[in-house]
Amino acid sequence: MPSIRLTSLLDVLAGQELVLGLFLAGAGLAFLMLGARMTRVITAMSFGVGGFVAGSMVPATPEMQVVGGLLIALALAALAVAAVKVGVAVLTGLWIGGVAMAVAGQLGMEDQFVWISGILGFAAAVSVAFVLFRETVAFVSSLEGTFLFLGGLIIFASQSPALWGHFRDMLVRNPVFGPFIILAGTVTGFYLQMAEIQKKEAGQSA
Repeated sequence: MPSIRLTSLLDVLAGQELVLGLFLAGAGLAFLMLGARMTRVITAMSFGVGGFVAGSMVPATPEMQVVGGLLIALALAALAVAAVKVGVAVLTGLWIGGVAMAVAGQLGMEDQFVWISGILGFAAAVSVAFVLFRETVAFVSSLEGTFLFLGGLIIFASQSPALWGHFRDMLVRNPVFGPFIILAGTVTGFYLQMAEIQKKEAGQSA
């Protein structure tokens, strides 16, 4: 089932225009390199996109789905900006909880244990986020930036049939390739941002 969802997502991205690929890649690089400086922007955008997707899934006419999605997106984005630390903590919890559920599902655990894994991951991540706020911002922005940049890379690759066929096969058939790219991008962005924060603090204390 996960492979079907992955191939569908890849096909949707491959059908997008190159300009969207440029936007995703640019936004991804900004998230990766400047995430710690754009905490409110990143938090608002993350909740806004999530709210729009959630609103568009409500059973209604297409027009009402768009309107509902926009209203929910604006409301969540505003709340995230007003309480940025809470927003970052919840965002981190959702990511870690989702990863925990995905891992538990891949291990073949029963549904109740999958949900328990997600809840425990969410609770642990929220707790850590309040204690290590800057590190959490760097992690979340790096993770989201990696996904955005990867989305842009997929659109770029799809412009060449030969390159796209090879790249798509690696993502679909190699269970390590995709996670490795995401992990490598997240770790790289995290350390770049933390180095910038430490350099800034060292300059202020000098």
